[in-house]
Amino acid sequence: GIAGVDRIAMEREAAREDGEAAYGTANSREGAGGLNWQWLWSGRGFSDTSVSFNGQRFRQRYSETRTADELAINASDEASWNIRHVSRYRPVPWLHAEIGADAKRLTVRYDNSFSEYTDSLGQVIPPLEVKARHNAWKLGGSGSIALTPFPWLTATLGGRVDHSSASERTTVDPRASAALRLGARTTLSASAGRFHQTLPLVLLEQHEANAQLADPEAVHYVAGLSQLLGGHTRLTIEAYEKHYRNFPIDP
Repeated sequence: GIAGVDRIAMEREAAREDGEAAYGTANSREGAGGLNWQWLWSGRGFSDTSVSFNGQRFRQRYSETRTADELAINASDEASWNIRHVSRYRPVPWLHAEIGADAKRLTVRYDNSFSEYTDSLGQVIPPLEVKARHNAWKLGGSGSIALTPFPWLTATLGGRVDHSSASERTTVDPRASAALRLGARTTLSASAGRFHQTLPLVLLEQHEANAQLADPEAVHYVAGLSQLLGGHTRLTIEAYEKHYRNFPIDP
């Protein structure tokens, strides 16, 4: 495990001297830990099961340097408990299969307030309060099959399914890759896949309409050339293209 404590404090006079628009204090504590168990249940397969925890605690208070008016108070706690299992099996030399499942429990508490202020463009930003407690589940599963019909070719097909209780949506993401050996030291590879990411609970809690926002999506295309230069040295050159959709943007 690992833990950390952070504290940042700036007095009003110091903020004036440095030309800062706000001053205040920011305290946070973070911690993470986990365990992994590996089971060699066969000469052709094994499994990994892990449990982990991650938590953060934030206490922040800021005021405007010019007027000393209170700008923001952030008192929030976030925690997640995770369990993950992955099994890998190679029944024959030319076939490799992998299947996994994971679950995450999210717990958050927000007691945040933001005062009205005028931004750099002269626009008046209205005040906002976020006071909420929320628990959510995220469940996922993944699988892949890698085929090596010839010593110089490996093709992999797979995908992932995720469900979030916060958004009540299920996403399906197919993925594929191939590697072609051009020689003893040179490999040409290509892959494509779709990836989704659930919106953070702090965003979903800010407004009821945010729960209707679609999950951010990215489609990746990658092509690469790898050259083994020596016993422990490899040179890899990659070109990639990514297409993004449904990113939340605050105008």
